[in-house]
Amino acid sequence: MPSFFIVAVFGITAYLRASLKSMNKAFFLLLMVVAMGCNTKKNYPPATDGLNAGIEFIGACLKGDFDKADFYMLQDEENKKLLNQAREKFSSFTKEQKKQLAEASLQKVNMENTSPTEMIIHYNNSYNNSGGKVKVVQKDNIWLVDFKYKFDPNL
Repeated sequence: MPSFFIVAVFGITAYLRASLKSMNKAFFLLLMVVAMGCNTKKNYPPATDGLNAGIEFIGACLKGDFDKADFYMLQDEENKKLLNQAREKFSSFTKEQKKQLAEASLQKVNMENTSPTEMIIHYNNSYNNSGGKVKVVQKDNIWLVDFKYKFDPNL
């Protein structure tokens, strides 16, 4: 009986070692997948034209997705500052206001082409029916919103 016990323990030990190696490999693989999935920077499709960039930006702001709005925005200090202010203002809204904004639709969207690489998009949203406008520019063949224009149309 004792020899059977020794053989059984040896067999179980060998099985556990093999299992641990497999588990280590599985754990390492899982860890790699999780690490790759934790990339906080989302990939959004680039805007196909100025209207697409403007609508993606405006829609993201209405939904409170300021990371997405940032992706479709011309990157300069003033735009970043204004987007952070919009983020702070949005965070002060009630849950119901945020829900209503997220469900709002764009209405009366009109484009004003000011040049082959610039356009102004005029719009209303169904939440508060207030008019707004954004300037969209093409820079290095990429369409981006110049957010500061909303606050200073003389730009």
